[in-house]
Amino acid sequence: MVFWWKNNCRLVTLILSFLLYWLFGDIIFFLVLLLFIGLIFLLRGLYRATFIYLEVIFISAYLLTCLICMLFVFTATFKIFLMIVGLWFILSLYERKRF
Repeated sequence: MVFWWKNNCRLVTLILSFLLYWLFGDIIFFLVLLLFIGLIFLLRGLYRATFIYLEVIFISAYLLTCLICMLFVFTATFKIFLMIVGLWFILSLYERKRF
């Protein structure tokens, strides 16, 4: 089962993102954003994880595009894209930096 999850993790999160956004709308977008920020604080505070410059650039670009999306751009497609990217960030950062 673990082997199946590692091979299909990205595909499952992609399908779940579309389904959850279709069911709950912007609430899921805001929850993913809060989970992303919470994970960053958790990794920095509890696990003392260090981030390389490229990760810091990607994290700041993601947060900036989320801010722009919340303030100016209200298209559902862009929100779904940011939600999927946020979930993939959460999965990859947690798997790589947790220990």
